Amino acid sequence: MSMELPSQFEAISLTDVVKKRPMLPGLFKELFFRVRNELSTKFAQIEVVVRGRQLVPLVTDYEGGTLSAKTRRELRTVKTPRMNPVQRFSAPELVDATQPGAGVYRQPSVDLQAAMERTLVQDLDAMKDDIELTIECMCAQAVTGSLTVEQDGKKALDIDFQMPAENKIVLAQSVDWSSENADPEKDFEDWGARILDETGHGADVCIMGTSAWRAFRNNKKVMDALDRRRVEIGSLSPNVNKLRKGEFNGVDIYVYGGQFVDCDGVTHQLLDPNEVIMGATSAKSSIEFGVPEDLANHGEPNQYFSKSWEE
Repeated sequence: MSMELPSQFEAISLTDVVKKRPMLPGLFKELFFRVRNELSTKFAQIEVVVRGRQLVPLVTDYEGGTLSAKTRRELRTVKTPRMNPVQRFSAPELVDATQPGAGVYRQPSVDLQAAMERTLVQDLDAMKDDIELTIECMCAQAVTGSLTVEQDGKKALDIDFQMPAENKIVLAQSVDWSSENADPEKDFEDWGARILDETGHGADVCIMGTSAWRAFRNNKKVMDALDRRRVEIGSLSPNVNKLRKGEFNGVDIYVYGGQFVDCDGVTHQLLDPNEVIMGATSAKSSIEFGVPEDLANHGEPNQYFSKSWEE
């Protein structure tokens, strides 16, 4: 005898649950990519604008306008890459199984319904966490100047954000932060000035790998200047706030570690332990979500879409 799936397993219900569930925290997402846009098409326009700061010349009543210098601008239309994780729901198994610690007889339908809903939410949370971790890894790529996504061994998305090569600085061994000749304060001032000159935005955050942080905090010039007072930033999740180590030279310091396993089973670091990233959270950036390619979605703009089927 066949049995219809409960209403909780319908696409509308599943999608609604996924949207309301809490999102996996991510430092790069929350600092640099707070804006999320849901597109009504599977194509996205990627606009990269790099411009310096230039004064506008004054004119008299008898002169025409002046042309501003051209900026470096790139506009591309790309097909948004897809994520399509599939998981065997464990909730339907509760129909023919008793709960741990319960008797051999099936519990009343109310208890069964509640158990199925709890298990369903757990399954959806697990898939959403994997998706958000993937997005965080893409954001980590983007802040270093480029983003590459491969599907089936081919590049599905390849974007160059035109970061100048001279902005990717490698400190010489004689002046790295673990040496006596290091001057982290000068490094912060130089890097912040470069960001301001090229973007017009003031640098306000610095993300350090675990090894870079240890060398930084143990530097004699940093020990007395690092402000370790706890500051809770309301727009950031509690887990991300815990990564904040203090303030130095007017810049918030965050330390980021942890690993992830890619689709080929290879383990990577979310941030190289020796790497340091300084940036401006006021710069305009966003995450664009193409419309989910599924007939059951009816072309609706969505960050997530979930459905189920019987086998």
